[in-house]
Amino acid sequence: MNQKIFSLLIGIDEYPAPNRLFGCVKDVAKVTNYLDDLGRNGVQIPLPITLLNRQATKANIVQSIKTISKQITDDDTFFIYYSGHGGQERTNGLFIEEHDGLLECLICYTDNFEEEGFLLADKELRYLFSTIETNPHLVTVFDCCHSGDMTRTLAPENFESGMRKRRIARSFEARKETSFIFKEEFSDLSIFKSTRLSEQIPNKNHIHLSAALSSESAWEDEQGGVFTRYLLGLLGQKNNAVSYYDIGRYAKISIRNITKVHQTPLVRVIGSGPMDQMSPWLGLEIDSTSSEAVIIYNKKDGWTFSQGALLGIREEMEIEITIPSHQTISAIITKALPEYALVDIPKEKLSAINKSNTYPAICKTTYSPLRIYINNLDEDPIVEKSLKDILANEDNIQEGNVENCNFEFSIFNQTLYLNYPGDHYRPLNEQLDLLDEHLILRDHVVNQIKYVKAWHHFNTLNNPGSFNKIPIAVNLDPEGNRNWEDTNYADHDIDLFPIERTDEENEWTAYFNLRITNTTNEDLFVACLALDSDFEIDSLIENHVIKLEPGQEVLLPENSDQATITLPSYKEVYNWKSNPVRLKFIVSNKEDFSTLLIDAQQPALPHPLIDTTGLATRSGARGSIKPRGIVRRKKEKWQVFTTTLNLLNPEYNMVSGHLDERWDLYIKNEKIGPFISKLYFRPKKAGFAIESEKLESAHGPAVASRGFRISKMDIANYLDDKLRYRRFRKAKKILPDAPTILAEGDSWFLYPFLVKDTLDYVMRTYPTRSLAAAGAELMEYKKSGQLLKEAKKLKPDYVLISGGGNDVIGPEVKVILKEGVGVGKEPEEYLLMNKYISVRKQLKKLFIFFFDALSKHVFIKHIFVHGYATIKAHHSDPTIIRNGWVNKYMIAAGMKDAHDRQRLIKFLVDNFNEDLETLADTYERVTYLDMRTLVLDNEWYDEIHPSDEGFKKIGDRFIEAIKAKETNNS
Repeated sequence: MNQKIFSLLIGIDEYPAPNRLFGCVKDVAKVTNYLDDLGRNGVQIPLPITLLNRQATKANIVQSIKTISKQITDDDTFFIYYSGHGGQERTNGLFIEEHDGLLECLICYTDNFEEEGFLLADKELRYLFSTIETNPHLVTVFDCCHSGDMTRTLAPENFESGMRKRRIARSFEARKETSFIFKEEFSDLSIFKSTRLSEQIPNKNHIHLSAALSSESAWEDEQGGVFTRYLLGLLGQKNNAVSYYDIGRYAKISIRNITKVHQTPLVRVIGSGPMDQMSPWLGLEIDSTSSEAVIIYNKKDGWTFSQGALLGIREEMEIEITIPSHQTISAIITKALPEYALVDIPKEKLSAINKSNTYPAICKTTYSPLRIYINNLDEDPIVEKSLKDILANEDNIQEGNVENCNFEFSIFNQTLYLNYPGDHYRPLNEQLDLLDEHLILRDHVVNQIKYVKAWHHFNTLNNPGSFNKIPIAVNLDPEGNRNWEDTNYADHDIDLFPIERTDEENEWTAYFNLRITNTTNEDLFVACLALDSDFEIDSLIENHVIKLEPGQEVLLPENSDQATITLPSYKEVYNWKSNPVRLKFIVSNKEDFSTLLIDAQQPALPHPLIDTTGLATRSGARGSIKPRGIVRRKKEKWQVFTTTLNLLNPEYNMVSGHLDERWDLYIKNEKIGPFISKLYFRPKKAGFAIESEKLESAHGPAVASRGFRISKMDIANYLDDKLRYRRFRKAKKILPDAPTILAEGDSWFLYPFLVKDTLDYVMRTYPTRSLAAAGAELMEYKKSGQLLKEAKKLKPDYVLISGGGNDVIGPEVKVILKEGVGVGKEPEEYLLMNKYISVRKQLKKLFIFFFDALSKHVFIKHIFVHGYATIKAHHSDPTIIRNGWVNKYMIAAGMKDAHDRQRLIKFLVDNFNEDLETLADTYERVTYLDMRTLVLDNEWYDEIHPSDEGFKKIGDRFIEAIKAKETNNS
């Protein structure tokens, strides 16, 4: 282990009367002993620099920091401990970011408070740290008043017996500008009257532990500082195996309420870098750091659970406490406060636990119940059962329906994903490929549910009516130029309009400013969580919670000059109307609750699939709000307010942006193509064909950004083919021994969107590779050559063919009709017989071509063809005739009488069936299936297509025929 822990230890008791302290030097001695113990246990501890009383002048402290800074490396730790007074110094307007006009300072040794040169301001420490050339594990621990923000607050004198405050009951006058230690760095410090110091001196990434909030006092007694004593006790109990998060969380509960005035320890992450709340104490290499909930004993409140109402803990919930020897004790929550909860442990169990220890504890039902509806669009019973079994073993999950669920798990195109209720084809996360042989479904689903539970909890978090009126104002500057709207958007939605696409990602972007203001006459602690639809939860405030004094305002994200929100490429591809980001403002007048909100944050789930062929891999969350540019005890109140930012999609329902650029790739993508079909097109009946009509947008009914009009059946057929191909692959996977079917056909084999057609039912029993396309004709089958190519490639057991209907009883009927024949004639008299005979001969030739070619393959056990059922000449709904593709042509030719039309239809259908039956009989491995009597009068969807019930009968007929051949073959 190459790590060395360099330390600077400062303790000052000897301040001018009456401000002497009595425990600070003792504190340093305790910390010195602690470091010595670490050294005896193998940690490299160079001799600490120790400055006590008269040694602890500002000059000596500054020089000591510089000395150690020159010695440390990236592998080392720099530990600065200070025990003494904290104070405040007036700024006289020098630093624009100091809302209260006060600097927070360490009060170095002096024998005269009326002289200058003994205040070490937090801004000077910031400067000193910024000059460290390496990146050590930097930790500051200040056991003094005003240390929450690296110092702050003046509390009234109110000593408790035996207890003293480590603070000076005054604020010091502003110093001369030339006395700041960074005076030589900046020739004119007046620039800080209009420019933030952070723009000139960046924060060095480090951890700051303070003994008290900025509004509180740090206390000492005869044994020394309360915080220092607590900290060393915790480190000893945990054998140093703690994170900074643990320290802050446990400390706030342990020290809470032990004095008449609150002292709430706080942990801050300063600057950006590798160090965060979950980093191990002093960077020590330990097996693990603890982040589970625990129970801790507090002298006033008794046993306390380290999670509270903000994380979903409610009164009367049961928790399970783990004690030595892996035994458990059950206890009940008696009171849930925002950050922690009070616990009632059965009296007979108290002897098993020690008040000086902490114990792991869990509450299984932390978050509100989450209702999930399984939307099985693929009608896949196997996946649905697996998913139900997984969800049944998850705590706080309830099975919902489409009306009352919070989210849906949709099974579509052999993928699984989460979506909003009713929004079936717009995934919220990356679709899980159910055809992936390496997919461990349970692991993925359990992980997703964990994210969704947390997101749902904070999305629905509420505690109404705690304040008499809304305590904050949320104001918008919609163009980012400081023109603030008067509307208070707390608990309101905001629509934002993008103004340009970003150069790098080509994504729509809006620039704006958001400001929050404390409108009350008391201090408030405010958090702002941004909840994106990808389940990311992020804090727009640097340290999770900011203290706002009455009238104080802050821009969000904190420490930014402007904010941006983008419409990510995946949301444009999946045709989102807007990009919603929910802002949850949590407001308390009691205390800083930042430690708890670390548990709230989580990264995004992987985004829905988009085509990234040839693109650099993208990482990080997309679409969230990002920065741009550079005491007396009172009634505890906390409340939640929600503001939703909606970045509108100006090209909603339009093929644009990323999708437009890569259109050809998207419609060929078997995973994504079917989603595009569902999100951008609506089906339009066209007889045997289905046309895909572009959805209306703000720019016209069917206009895309590339300037073309999309209204063609190819889209529906092409994209539905992708859907069926994945279904075929799934069937081959789960039914490896079942015979393989290859099917080519027209709209009786593929009638997308509107009804379940013949193959939809065949696919339930056999793996079926469909080549069918609505509106296709036999000649097209031959020209494409796809059926014969796929037969060689796939080597199917059976081939199903549906074709010829378009030529006889479809739109081509108009070619063979005579006009003005009259009423009551024989069917032949209504036909141009030469043309009709020619059509029949052509159809026979085409069927012979396919039967001959397919019969050459010995692996094909059998070929099945079908004739069409006799369609109706009369419908109670006249629009079926008017919009159809048979009767309307007969009527146009003068056949007004429905009886005449019905006789002609029967004549054409019977001839087609007889020709097909005669032809099939000449082949050993070809069977004709007669469907004429299967479909009843009430089983038609439209003029020429059966309903679901009618198609099921046809599908069942094919299934029976295949089963019969399988039985004979075996």
